[in-house]
Amino acid sequence: MLAGAGLAAHSYATVLRNKRFLALLCGQATSRLGDAIYRLALAWGITELTGSAAVLGVVLFLSVVPPFVLSLLGGAVGDIASRRQVLLVADLAMAAMTLTVAFLVNVNTLAIVAMGSLAVAYGVADAFAQPALGALVPEVVEASQLTAANALSTMARQVASLAGPGAGAVVLATGGLRTAFAIDSASFMASAILLLFVPSTAPARSAGESVMRKIVAGIHFIVGQRWLWMMIVLLALQNGLNSGPWGAALPLLVKVGMRDGSSALAALYAVAALGALLVTLSIGGFGRKLHRRGIAMWSTVVLSGICLALMGLHPQFELAVVLALFRGMAVGFGTVVSLTMVQQLVPREFLGRVISVAGLATGTTLPIGFAFAGLLADRLGPQGAFAAFGVALIAVGIMGLALRPTRQVG
Repeated sequence: MLAGAGLAAHSYATVLRNKRFLALLCGQATSRLGDAIYRLALAWGITELTGSAAVLGVVLFLSVVPPFVLSLLGGAVGDIASRRQVLLVADLAMAAMTLTVAFLVNVNTLAIVAMGSLAVAYGVADAFAQPALGALVPEVVEASQLTAANALSTMARQVASLAGPGAGAVVLATGGLRTAFAIDSASFMASAILLLFVPSTAPARSAGESVMRKIVAGIHFIVGQRWLWMMIVLLALQNGLNSGPWGAALPLLVKVGMRDGSSALAALYAVAALGALLVTLSIGGFGRKLHRRGIAMWSTVVLSGICLALMGLHPQFELAVVLALFRGMAVGFGTVVSLTMVQQLVPREFLGRVISVAGLATGTTLPIGFAFAGLLADRLGPQGAFAAFGVALIAVGIMGLALRPTRQVG
């Protein structure tokens, strides 16, 4: 771990000297922090307006519909237009939208329709921005620096997720909803300004080729690459199996099998986040030295499954802390390595569409995993849910190791 951290420090210093990537990273980090504040403000604002958890649930549901409906379109647009321009339009549109909501709060005319519209707009912007962002990074850094660049981007998201709720609470307590939404708007403006320092060119486009043809061509490309479609399917399965019990059954597992109640739950979440952060800090140094990445990635999936199964079989707090740490490390490793492999192995002209399809697949299995884990926890108890999902996750990892296209990739 220390050796990896030393290599990572050198790799991070190298990639951070790239002013284009530094501008992109700072813009995204600022925007992510604003997003974290926004999520808290949205939930609190709707609760204050309606006092209804059902209304909040509907708004949150509406916010995730656009990425499902528009993700393929977003990926195709990112492979046709300048990826920087796609991000600029998304940032400026969201800056205007959140500033409008801040104004409505200021004049005491905020309505649930405005809050719901903002949530939907966030989802629409995300559907176009995420494929464009994933495809833009290889344009601004060398292939050998992609692991370090992705690790830094992942760390920025992790830090924003950790710091954002606390910052949002302070903002709401001192400045209210108006200030929270105004800060989110400012974060989008800052991201847009920094994007001006990130040159990007539009990918080559065949004359007369429509967006729909681009989408179909992207799907044909994925289907024609055995390693790629197999990896997307297996990663989608592991996402639902890995996240399902952790999100839906862990609170009940803590309640019935561990001490300290909510404090134990918070500790396990924090330790898992720490594990992911530690491995992300270390992995950046192995961009050119990590061989057999397919074997390494699927082995971490097996490790995650073992951690979940052991938590179900032996729900003791001390053991759970260790297992949560290793699970977090495994998830952090897989996140960085899988994205880097896709960026390095997929041709640039298809990258936005591939990232959008992968995001759609993994995003689809996530709510399914939550639902099944919750149902299984009610039927078999949380121990049974963790054990069953852990065994299934081990099977997915073994499948990734057994199939030659996914084992030998990278």
